[in-house]
Amino acid sequence: MDISLQIKSFLSQAELYRSQGLFTEARAKYDAALDMINKIDRLKNKDNLLKMISGKIDQLEKKTAKVETGPSSPSFPKRDKTSSKTFSAKTTLKKPSHWPSSGSSNGPSSN
Repeated sequence: MDISLQIKSFLSQAELYRSQGLFTEARAKYDAALDMINKIDRLKNKDNLLKMISGKIDQLEKKTAKVETGPSSPSFPKRDKTSSKTFSAKTTLKKPSHWPSSGSSNGPSSN
């Protein structure tokens, strides 16, 4: 595979992982791209590529820190008294006609 295609592949994989919240995996792909770019002596726009990837890594580290320092569990609003009345109304269910009467203990008849 061409080196430029490998670099593009690493970067697209890193973006995919980042978009899915897989920050460790994304960081590994960015690092692989950086290593490959640094090994190439004459690469067009090398400095721009390195700056762009370093910026992506910085953003990734900020998001990682935000996730790690965020609340451990979500907070939910307190229950509203009116909503509990609306959604917890008692309903009487009718027994299907093919079920035996309540006096029978044998279960459904096998006639």
